[in-house]
Amino acid sequence: MRAARRAAARDIRRSAAVPTRSPQRAPSVSAPRVRARRRRAVAALVLVAALLVASPAAAYIDPGTGSMLVQALVAGVAGAALATKTYWRRIRAFFGGAPDDDAAARRAPDGRDGAARSEPDDA
Repeated sequence: MRAARRAAARDIRRSAAVPTRSPQRAPSVSAPRVRARRRRAVAALVLVAALLVASPAAAYIDPGTGSMLVQALVAGVAGAALATKTYWRRIRAFFGGAPDDDAAARRAPDGRDGAARSEPDDA
């Protein structure tokens, strides 16, 4: 009886030692997203650690440097506004806006451009 129990226990141990293979599943679509999310989390953690470990700098921004930064900011805004004003019709046409109404108003009834007329004024 004991020998039968030992043999049964031995068979159970042997069968448990053999790994069983489960059917392999195709990788899920979200696996690359999970990896990308992990990479972003690690990058954020490294960035925070680098900012916390930074040593204090013995530096300051004097008034001349501050006014130069403000001047550069104002110049950038003014340049962007001028560029937008200059190319507004093209920008509007690119995004599917109304056709250029000013150009249609300048044209003569026969289709010629109003600025190219050679008729003398009756003034």
